[in-house]
Amino acid sequence: MYWSFSSLIIVYLIYSVPVFLIGGTLFSISIDQLIVKLRIQFLNKLSKLLALTIVYIIGGIVVSTLFLIMISNGMILNDFNECLFFFSYGIAGAVLYLYLDELFKMIFKVR
Repeated sequence: MYWSFSSLIIVYLIYSVPVFLIGGTLFSISIDQLIVKLRIQFLNKLSKLLALTIVYIIGGIVVSTLFLIMISNGMILNDFNECLFFFSYGIAGAVLYLYLDELFKMIFKVR
């Protein structure tokens, strides 16, 4: 059966968008709560953004791993090279989520 590129994109989006939105939102809320609970202070906004970028990269890998385990029943983790491809999308999605979240916080002045 032939699958066009656009149909493959749609199929991947159907499975991945809910996972990344739910996983990303839960991860973001838990990181924000952890920062407040531990009373972590940053020197300036740039150091906060750099630290959060590293944390969100790790979170992107974690959420991607959970997504891969769910859709493949754990079989995809046998081939690490295939996982790297998906991890890069997880990292890009997590960092994009972080930057959009920070941008919206700046626009709406939410603390």
